[in-house]
Amino acid sequence: MANPRRLLHHRMSISLAGRSDDELTASLRAAPAGSVGVGGGSSVVTIDGTPVFAKRIPITGRELAHPHSTANLFNLPVHCQYGTYRLAGPGFNAWRELAACTIVSDGVLAGETEAFPLLYHWRVLPGRPPLAPEHHDIDAVVTQFGGNPAVRTRFEELAAATSSLVLFLEHLPSPVPERLTAPPETVERELFEIVAFLRSRHLLHMDGHFGNMRADADRIYLVDFGLATSSTFDLSPAERDFVTRNLGHDSDYAAMRLVNWLVTTACGVTGSLTARNTYVRRCATGDIPQDVPPAVAAILARHAPAAARMNDFCWRLHDGDIHAQYPAPVTADDVDLAVRLAVEVLRDAPPQGWGGKAGSLDWDCWETAEHLANDLFYYAAQLGPQSPPLDTHVPFALSRDRPDAPATFLSADRAAGPAGLLQVLETCGALLVAMVRTTPPQVRAHHAAGVSDPEGFAALGLQETLVHMHDLTKGLGLAWAPPADLCSRLLARLFPEAPGGADPWLTLLWATGRGSLEGHPRLTTWRSDSTPRFSSTSDRWSAGSAETPA
Repeated sequence: MANPRRLLHHRMSISLAGRSDDELTASLRAAPAGSVGVGGGSSVVTIDGTPVFAKRIPITGRELAHPHSTANLFNLPVHCQYGTYRLAGPGFNAWRELAACTIVSDGVLAGETEAFPLLYHWRVLPGRPPLAPEHHDIDAVVTQFGGNPAVRTRFEELAAATSSLVLFLEHLPSPVPERLTAPPETVERELFEIVAFLRSRHLLHMDGHFGNMRADADRIYLVDFGLATSSTFDLSPAERDFVTRNLGHDSDYAAMRLVNWLVTTACGVTGSLTARNTYVRRCATGDIPQDVPPAVAAILARHAPAAARMNDFCWRLHDGDIHAQYPAPVTADDVDLAVRLAVEVLRDAPPQGWGGKAGSLDWDCWETAEHLANDLFYYAAQLGPQSPPLDTHVPFALSRDRPDAPATFLSADRAAGPAGLLQVLETCGALLVAMVRTTPPQVRAHHAAGVSDPEGFAALGLQETLVHMHDLTKGLGLAWAPPADLCSRLLARLFPEAPGGADPWLTLLWATGRGSLEGHPRLTTWRSDSTPRFSSTSDRWSAGSAETPA
């Protein structure tokens, strides 16, 4: 049986494509007055008796001179990509919104998702919507974005635009609150199905609040791709790094919206948003009140840590902190991936190389790999007891093979050769992965640099794996370049003060005293910060204003 949405798309696409510019412009003028927002104006036009949502996006001469370009034509700073500032930014490129709408619409037509509006047609037409009230004071917006001249230029050219890119989309009239009467687990599933599809298409929406959603009796739909970006777009190096660092943004943003909604509606936390955020932080530590309905409690257990991080992040953006970094967590999956990649590389090591020096260390390569395995084992062991020690390590006996060798809890049998050593490394990595996955987030345990939590120990394990692989591959003559997103998450977690903008791997080597970074002195001493990132009393959660926009 043919899908009604797809049949209507076929009919409307043909009808709209057959109309002249004058006919479409007349239809827009005849439509009832719609809304005007920072991304353009909208109205509902009637085509062959069918309501069609029309979004008019002002398009500049620069964009018209580069048709279908998804490049950052105005060289806007990447922090304009976030949608939570007090004053909205100018948007990057009308063609990007068209590209994003096309991607998700094609997914609906292919039967791979139902969660987005269909794009029937698009056209560049004369005329433009009024300037959004939020953008009447350009000086204020430019000041918010650090006085960046590119932001001013973008606003000035938008104000001078005389044409619009018009998107003719499937009309989805019902706002999402009507769908929020569904069971919370249904809302959770639908939100994260949307996120999963976007990720499968390498798209970041960046603005998935409930106001940008519609609903009917069947599902939630995500609309408005005015801030969308993608690794498939023509990105600058800074934008490519931004996309890498923000791969988890849409998922964490959905978690924040879901948790905040449940805390206020199902948990009865009313009044100030500060009270709501305090409650979310409490849940993020694993302390979920006993009177919370079981289905809601399960959702809070899954998503409150991400919601707490994102609430804090949105505080900072709303207060105008253009240097705020998206706080993507380090996960057990990150450790698992890093160890697997490390073992794959080390399997190609020449057998005679294991006795050679490991990079700039005083240890040989065998000792360094054994030390790495011990670190992973140690971090897992610290999380193991029912009441982990807060002032010392679990009392395994330490030993050294020679005075300058690293102290170890366990040793690999040298008779088993390099293959046996790598098995030990894999096993210790698997132990840490399992402990991080199964340990409640409120658990704390001792580390020499300070008490840490499961995510902190995951980050420490990731750090040891990535940087000691640098040492090992230097000594063994192998290549090692870990994924940029792993490095970015690790930097944000353990080295929050590290400079941004450079290659994340090179920055991590600099932060751990193993490399140089242009414009910054080489470090001779360094220290990572694995202290917990959220708690009900942490100063890290202090905010500069009384309310948060999230």
